[in-house]
Amino acid sequence: MERKGTQQNLIGITYLSSMRGLLSLCFIMFALISNAQEEATFPGNAEYRRQRKTAARKSIKELKAGVLLVRLDFQQRKIDYFTKYENFQEVERIQKKQSKINAEIADAFNTHYNFCEVYFFRMNDSRKLLQGKYDSVLFFNSQLEPDSSVNLEDRTWFVAEFGYIEQDTSIFYSGASPTPQNEDNPAGVTYYGGSKNNKSALVIRNDKFDQLRDPFPYYVGFNYFGSVKKRYRLPVQKLNRHLHNYFNNSGE
Repeated sequence: MERKGTQQNLIGITYLSSMRGLLSLCFIMFALISNAQEEATFPGNAEYRRQRKTAARKSIKELKAGVLLVRLDFQQRKIDYFTKYENFQEVERIQKKQSKINAEIADAFNTHYNFCEVYFFRMNDSRKLLQGKYDSVLFFNSQLEPDSSVNLEDRTWFVAEFGYIEQDTSIFYSGASPTPQNEDNPAGVTYYGGSKNNKSALVIRNDKFDQLRDPFPYYVGFNYFGSVKKRYRLPVQKLNRHLHNYFNNSGE
């Protein structure tokens, strides 16, 4: 019985030693893989950052020589809904409130923005604008008066609106810490970037309505619940300053 117990102990010790060796080998392999991935990834990240910087420089020059179209919400869906059910009192309330907001936005750009030419358009015309049907889009001048003289043919244009910053889906390799117990990710690979951001902001988009990205100064946060005047004037003022600074310092 004593000899049998000794044999079992020897088998157990041998098994444990083998497992330790196997785990050590796994850790070494994961470390080598992680290091290889890191070396391969960081140059890629550097190249991606270079491309974004080049794109931002191109965009700032195009915006300076082009047109910024400010998208205004006239709450047309709500107005159409209450008109359908003949609730004209609510229609009047909505129109009055939204007219005040749009007037303040226009005044903010008239007063604090001089980086490039500016016109305004209705949110409902976004699809027409995206499809290049410029003749079907109702544009407004600085006084929010319909302006049929606006011609976007052969012009580069961008869109600005008060809304929210969209999630940046770009992610980058961060590192790895082996986690053999995790069958889905045994190498323990982690990434950074791509976090969600629901911050209220004045945002700039390109002619595909895609939000621009860093290092272009594509947004300025704002307080939606602030006073109507400060709510729009301060962000426009900051955006104008950021655009001028970036344009002057972007170089070739």
